[in-house]
Amino acid sequence: MKNVSLGVGEGLGLFPDAVTTRGQKHLQELMEMRRTGKRAVLLFCVQHEGIDRVAPADAIDAEYGRLLRQAVNEGVEVLAYGANFNIAASTVSLVREISLVL
Repeated sequence: MKNVSLGVGEGLGLFPDAVTTRGQKHLQELMEMRRTGKRAVLLFCVQHEGIDRVAPADAIDAEYGRLLRQAVNEGVEVLAYGANFNIAASTVSLVREISLVL
């Protein structure tokens, strides 16, 4: 799961908000899982109500964007959902599906 908090206007959210070698490694691990026949899923958790589309932040981390597209082509499932946080109850609820733009 990756948290999306970078909104850039017009309903678009980007991930990552900084270069993420750790995130790149996670994508490589998900692709390896698919190659061994296992299901692999990446979930973008969107923490901003104004975001209705998520895309890779190629201008920030081009390698992450390249790996994300490769992962999708290799069968890694990528989902994005908007989240509501209830601090008093210490809960997070996924409330709406969000489009992924590759």
